Amino acid sequence: MMAEPMPPDRPQPASAADACFAHLRSAILSGQTPPGQRLPPERTLARQLGVNRTTLRSALTRLDAAGLIDARQGSGTLVRDFRRTAGLELLPELLDQIRDGAARRALIDDLLLMRRQMASAVLARLAAGVTPRARAHVAAAVEAMARTIDAGAGAGAVARAELAVLGAVLDAAQSPVLALCCNPVSDAVARNSELCAAMYANPQINLQGWLVLCDWLAAPEAAAIAPMLAAIDALDAATLDALAFGV
Repeated sequence: MMAEPMPPDRPQPASAADACFAHLRSAILSGQTPPGQRLPPERTLARQLGVNRTTLRSALTRLDAAGLIDARQGSGTLVRDFRRTAGLELLPELLDQIRDGAARRALIDDLLLMRRQMASAVLARLAAGVTPRARAHVAAAVEAMARTIDAGAGAGAVARAELAVLGAVLDAAQSPVLALCCNPVSDAVARNSELCAAMYANPQINLQGWLVLCDWLAAPEAAAIAPMLAAIDALDAATLDALAFGV
């Protein structure tokens, strides 16, 4: 149902349209408003949410573009099955919405699996060789991550530093396709404090993996990819074990 007004005590986005979009998106992703349900008419829905129709239309336009609804003039607005129509940009919000222990574990397990699969593709691309400038860019990002860790920064700061390393690695791979696939998954991980805390419980382990990569980039060999992926797999398993799913 869509009758619940937006909670006034929640942190508010930058504008009323942002707040309306976030509220409706949350209702859809959480299953409160399931696929196939038709939303109330604009006038009714705007009144229920406590916004004007211009604000509501702005939010509906964004929901339509995100693949969450099908808004057609004269036909009403139908909630779509986001698993079939939406994109990876919804991952951060989906992580926030799924609270059931078993379902949440499965979601995070799949997210980490996707990261490993993309890491395999990136490493295969890098095995063809990278330029000295690209190697220097990666090394500089890894050094910055090391400084962040040495300064005793929290998991969020370490995650952001690792995102910078990943960006340098993707630049070295010179593949826009891989970058577009990796970015939303990595961003979803970095934006989730619970997952970050588990992933960076011992950030020196994460750093060591990047240092190994730096050495490998000097003379990349395909035979060394499997051990690096095995190390990532072990780190992901430790992350899952560290999380409390309540199952």
